[in-house]
Amino acid sequence: MSRPLSVVVVFFAALFRLQAAPGVPAGFAFQYREGLLWIKVSTPQSARPLNFLLDSGAEVSVIALATAERLGLALHEPVSVKSVESSMTGFRTQGLRATANGVA
Repeated sequence: MSRPLSVVVVFFAALFRLQAAPGVPAGFAFQYREGLLWIKVSTPQSARPLNFLLDSGAEVSVIALATAERLGLALHEPVSVKSVESSMTGFRTQGLRATANGVA
């Protein structure tokens, strides 16, 4: 039996509200590795970019608990997070402002 991992729930819509100036397409660079889309995300709380997996079918996005703590995010009520093969405990959070290639 594997030990459940703690994760932090971050609502994808709040994290990546794609807004661009009129006439400028909203977009960002990504890498396609192992059948998955990866994007580099910048946030004022981190000196280096974060690697995010873009899952267009997910209801919410998650980040590792250690990363959330390093970024100084406040943890709120616990929630159950289910993936294809497992379930784990996570926490709702807010306050992560991030950009992907300058798109907020």
